[in-house]
Amino acid sequence: MKRCILLIEDELSMRLGITHALSGAGYEITACEDGKQGVKALGQRRFDLVITDLRLPGLNGMEVLSKAKEMYPDIGVIIITAFPEIETAVSAIKQGAFDYISKPFTNEALLIVIERGTSRNSFFINLSKKMAHNSLYITVRLTFSSTIYFFFFWPHFILTEAYLMVF
Repeated sequence: MKRCILLIEDELSMRLGITHALSGAGYEITACEDGKQGVKALGQRRFDLVITDLRLPGLNGMEVLSKAKEMYPDIGVIIITAFPEIETAVSAIKQGAFDYISKPFTNEALLIVIERGTSRNSFFINLSKKMAHNSLYITVRLTFSSTIYFFFFWPHFILTEAYLMVF
């Protein structure tokens, strides 16, 4: 089954380049040119991952991140930007972004981040579907770190970000 990625990028050449690279790597891509289109696409189907530019017409990348997390709290969101700022990166991670990447980046670097994001999300989604009937779900956010998900299944403990399982 192909993993589905929503790409929101207003610059045509960047949108086409990323779409081509990710399609060639086996991902199914839905590309949008602004934040409003991206949020609309999120409302129409479930994606494994969202890649959004920070500066977009309509809704900006931080607003897209917020809307995506409202709709799907477990979805991975990668923010890409040509204007990296430490404050914005910290804010994005605190709000639940999986990663923050400055342009320009190589296709290989993006693919590595995407693979981490999609494998983490599919693990999270599959695990939560399997164990939903008897689990207590707690989310803890750490400064300068992605969201870490803790699941408590009596008497089991699973830390998914590090893929550590203790039974």
